[in-house]
Amino acid sequence: LSRAIQEVAFSWVADRAVDFRRDHAIPETPVMGIIVQKMVYGDADENSASGVAFSRNPNTGVKEISGSFIPASQGEALVSGTIPGYPVSQLAVRWPQAFLRLQQGLEQLEELIGYPQEVEFTIDRGELYFLQTRNIQFAPQAEAVYLSNNINNMYALTGAMERLQQQVHVRPLYKANRRLIKQNAVVARSIGSTPGAQAGYITYSLEQAQRLNEQGCGVIFVSTADTREDAIQEVFRMPRVGLITAYGDNSSHEGVLTRLAGIPALINIEPVFFDLFHEGDFVVIDGDYGEVFLADPDPRQEWLKIDTAVFDASFGIDIRELEQQYVGAFVSEFKRIIMSKGISKPRDDDY
Repeated sequence: LSRAIQEVAFSWVADRAVDFRRDHAIPETPVMGIIVQKMVYGDADENSASGVAFSRNPNTGVKEISGSFIPASQGEALVSGTIPGYPVSQLAVRWPQAFLRLQQGLEQLEELIGYPQEVEFTIDRGELYFLQTRNIQFAPQAEAVYLSNNINNMYALTGAMERLQQQVHVRPLYKANRRLIKQNAVVARSIGSTPGAQAGYITYSLEQAQRLNEQGCGVIFVSTADTREDAIQEVFRMPRVGLITAYGDNSSHEGVLTRLAGIPALINIEPVFFDLFHEGDFVVIDGDYGEVFLADPDPRQEWLKIDTAVFDASFGIDIRELEQQYVGAFVSEFKRIIMSKGISKPRDDDY
């Protein structure tokens, strides 16, 4: 047990963990908590499963249970993208009681924590277990929807709008110009996707992707099982990039990370894609519909348009003023409680 705890603790300094913190401005101060819990088995028998579930759709922000699961399997196969999962809604047919408990648990967690939750779960011989929960990593478009519908949630609002605005300045978010795309046939679709659109040249090479970006060209990087580790490290640093994978679904690592980075992606593209497309082809990917099209690279063709719903993620609110109102209300309530207990009135400097 001690050795297992040490291995988990040392994962803080693994190369991928260090790179992830650097890329997402996460402080290096160790703040890891380690939970020791009962081992449960999603592959115990045919009455077992593992999965990931969201209290809201991470691609749209809509309040609906979403996610995926794999019967008779441990969770690593799902999040690694080795095996694409089934929609979590299908649990209602196979394990109706477990699905009801999952739905109720997600609602309770969101209410308790104050923000939409993503949980990893296991069904071990018919019994549901929650393994861990964390805040959903929304796509920026979905987070904008959630914030606009929950404008009084200070937990969610504080810092979120400024972060969204900074993100779209680093990597602008686009929608596909469907008016132009309707003139082209859909050539391939994917199992999962991350919202947004990008136009660019297909490449399987990270070096070529970097060269194209340096030249101001859009890139559609195609990640295979052989290149996925490098893709996770490098693609997310490129300003004009879309991702296509040959594996996984929306619950796999690529689905989570592309949502976080605001990168449109087609997750687990259908095999016909590899017959129709080649290195250097110019295409448009539309993550809102999970589709890829052949396109004309002529810069006069406006394949993309700015997603204005996220471009100004302030919803007409002065966030500084709102934060001041929230802090002021908290201080007033704190003063009232202190005075009600007969404690001498504190100075303003004490708050």
